[in-house]
Amino acid sequence: MDKIRLTLADMDNRISDVAMIAQGYVNYKEQEGAEDVSEGRPSVDTVRNGAVDTTTEQPTVNQDNE
Repeated sequence: MDKIRLTLADMDNRISDVAMIAQGYVNYKEQEGAEDVSEGRPSVDTVRNGAVDTTTEQPTVNQDNE
């Protein structure tokens, strides 16, 4: 009888650990979309003063070397 109690206690501890891990994962997934984006690093590099050069430089072809 004592061995059964120890086995049940061990199983109960393992089930409790799994439940806590699962609850932590659920909490993480729920808060994943609720993060404040303004505090984090931007996902795209930004340009200072809002000035963006939209022109692209094209390679020049030397007509003499063709």
